[in-house]
Amino acid sequence: LCMINAKTKKSCMSAISNEIKNDKNKRDQSKRKFVGVYDVEVKTLVDSLLEHNKEISEYIYSGHGIVMQNLDSKMIDYCISVFLGEGQVLIPVHDCIVVREDLKGLGLDSMEDAYEFVMKTKMNCKIEEE
Repeated sequence: LCMINAKTKKSCMSAISNEIKNDKNKRDQSKRKFVGVYDVEVKTLVDSLLEHNKEISEYIYSGHGIVMQNLDSKMIDYCISVFLGEGQVLIPVHDCIVVREDLKGLGLDSMEDAYEFVMKTKMNCKIEEE
């Protein structure tokens, strides 16, 4: 995500370095995110991630993350509208919705419809249920 949000490789590497440093300095070790990653060379890490994600390389160092977050929020707004229109409730959590078990079908359908509404296609639409 940092690589997509950043506008340059340098700013990305700086942000990752700071995150790793701050994480390493947490007093409560159970709250650390990067266990075992503290002595990694950030440039090597970033280069490896770029190689692994070459399919989306056009978005790396593009600052495109904010655009993607906006698309996510539009999809969730769509789902909220569907549920309110049905007189039902849901709990939006980032790019997900939590619904009652008996409304699972409405939830899945609204997410798929929201994707098509916002993206103007169903291509690459993958809805996961938990």
